[in-house]
Amino acid sequence: MSINHRAGAQRSEAARVAILDAAAKLFASSGYERLTMEGIASAAKVGKQTIYRWWPSRSALIAECLADGYLLPNDRFDPPTAGHVLEDISAWYSSVAEYFRAGNNERLLLSLISAAAGDPGVAEHFNARFGGGHTIEARLQQGIDAGELHPEVPMNQVAEALIGALILRVLARSTMEPAFARDMVQLVLIPHQISPTRT
Repeated sequence: MSINHRAGAQRSEAARVAILDAAAKLFASSGYERLTMEGIASAAKVGKQTIYRWWPSRSALIAECLADGYLLPNDRFDPPTAGHVLEDISAWYSSVAEYFRAGNNERLLLSLISAAAGDPGVAEHFNARFGGGHTIEARLQQGIDAGELHPEVPMNQVAEALIGALILRVLARSTMEPAFARDMVQLVLIPHQISPTRT
């Protein structure tokens, strides 16, 4: 997914990677509110004017960090396609919940929510990478094609229900016990199931 930048000198790939890496690390450790171009420039060992030449704002920089996988691991946020759609969505949802329970990742999600709330560009890439609209719906469509789900399953609403419940848990600092993922997936998908999952 491409990000539009101001016209300017051709970017050095090494400098670009250093800036994105520094921005992602500072964002994860300090949050969006404390993120500054000065701090990113210092950590990346580049001039602040270099960053502004390629990204007009910190939100544009964070949007590219999201698009390029610097903030959220790409392999964690794509549902598997190994089994029945309910099994795969449950495994994916458990993996995402586990990820945001670990280490500093809960704070990372809170910072991403804050950044997305304040900037449409960040919100767009947050939704594309984590919001699930594309990845979950694609997996649900495969379930429909395989005869595992009814064709009228409301894919967008299912995705929003799953992600919304997870975000609410994080915002409320609620415990995400192991059964949480399984119960949520069954709640929103069992009514639309055709074929039973394997036992």
